Amino acid sequence: MNDYKKLMKFIEAQALLAPVSPGESTRDLYTYFHEKLDNPSNDRGDVREMANRALRVAGLRPRNSSQASTLDAPENADLRARAAALLAMSIIRDMSENELTSQYARLRKLNQSAVLSELRVTLKKGDVVQSRKHPKLEMKNFSSAGTRASIWRHEIEDAYEKTHGMLLQCEMRFLVGGTTLTGPLDTAFRAYFGDPAAVVDTSALPFSDASKPVWTPSNQTRLEVVREVMRRVCRNFVRQSIRIYFGGRSIDDGTFAYVSGKTNPTKIHVGGQFFTKGKEGLASEAGTIVHECTHTFAGTKDHKYRDDPCKQLAINDPAKAMANADSYKFFVEAAFGS
Repeated sequence: MNDYKKLMKFIEAQALLAPVSPGESTRDLYTYFHEKLDNPSNDRGDVREMANRALRVAGLRPRNSSQASTLDAPENADLRARAAALLAMSIIRDMSENELTSQYARLRKLNQSAVLSELRVTLKKGDVVQSRKHPKLEMKNFSSAGTRASIWRHEIEDAYEKTHGMLLQCEMRFLVGGTTLTGPLDTAFRAYFGDPAAVVDTSALPFSDASKPVWTPSNQTRLEVVREVMRRVCRNFVRQSIRIYFGGRSIDDGTFAYVSGKTNPTKIHVGGQFFTKGKEGLASEAGTIVHECTHTFAGTKDHKYRDDPCKQLAINDPAKAMANADSYKFFVEAAFGS
C-alpha cells in the first residue's frame, strides 16, 4: 500500500471517531476531495505529490526523494499523526507547502492526542465558507475542489439570492389571500396541480412519511395542500441556515442535487451538472434549490422530472403532482421567477 493510501486509511479511522455523520466524513474524504486530487491539471499537483508534500514537511521523507518513507515505523507515531493532519489540511484547505510548513511548526508543539483532535475538527468543519452576502448561506468544498468550483461558489450565492426572492414573492402573493387564484398565478397553479378548488383526501397523498405535512381535517382543497407545502419551504428557508456542498463527480450522472437530513443547517449537495446542465426549459439553479427544500421540509418525492411530464402528471395523477418536488420547482419558477 502506498503512502497516500496509508495516510488516507489513517485519516478515515480518525473520521470515524469524529463527531460527524458517516456520510459527511466518508464522502468528504473519498469523493469531494478526489474531485481535486484526481484532476491532473489542478494547481496543487497530483495525488502522489500531495501525499509527498505532507510527508516531506513532517520529516518522513527527504526532499527530492522518491524512496519509501518511514511512515509505519512505531517510533514515528507522532510524525504519522502530524503527516495525516497536514494531508487533510492540504486537501481540505487547499494549502501550499509553505503554508503546511507554517502549520507543522504549530503542530510540533502539540502531543499526539491534541494533533488527532485537531485532525478530527478539520474533518468535521471541512472547507466551509460563510457567504458575506447572505448570513444564512454556507458553502462547503468549493475552494478545495479546484478552480471551476471556486468560480461556481459565486453562482451559488446568486442562486441563493434568486431563491430567496422567489420565496419572498410566494409569501406575499400566494400564501396569503382567499380561496381563489386569479391571472398568471391561477394559470401556473392549474398547469402543475390542476383545479385549485378540487377537494382531496390528504391522508392518501404520496408524500414521504418522515416529513409529510398533516392537515386537519384531512379533506382539503388542492390550493390548501400546495400552500402548506410552500409555507413550510418559505418559513424554513428563511429561518434556517442552508449549507450547500459541492459534490463534484460524487453525484451520479443525471442528478443535479440531493439533500441529506433535516438538521440545521439544511444540507444540499450539488454536482457540476447543477451548473452546466440545469438550463433546459424553465429549469434553473434557484428552482433546483426549491425542489430540494420541498424534500427536506415537506416530504415531497420524485414522481416525475422536467416540465412537460410534470404538467402531464397534474392531468393524469394530480395526487402525485401535489407530492412531486419538480412540480413545485416549476410552479415557483413560472409564478414567481420573473
